[in-house]
Amino acid sequence: MTPEHEQWMKALDEIRAHLDDLRRAVAAGDVSDVPAFEVPNGLPPLPLSCAEHARVVAREQSELQDELRRQLAEIPLPNRATRRPRPDTRAATPRFERRA
Repeated sequence: MTPEHEQWMKALDEIRAHLDDLRRAVAAGDVSDVPAFEVPNGLPPLPLSCAEHARVVAREQSELQDELRRQLAEIPLPNRATRRPRPDTRAATPRFERRA
């Protein structure tokens, strides 16, 4: 294995461990104690030998994001029925009238 392969496998395993922490927190209903994941600095380009593992991790991330979106959508928003669209803040186009 190349050093690049080993670096990426370690990084992908760290991402996967973080995803596991997030899954447990989501299942418990509180993600506030899970720190944000910090991407390791200085990673080389992804070697082809790690591509499939990276795809699996990316798919797991996407599935977790979808689950979080579903859960957030279920949270009732106060005054949801009375919310109004934000006003249009674009500048009005000036109009000139021709006077005779």
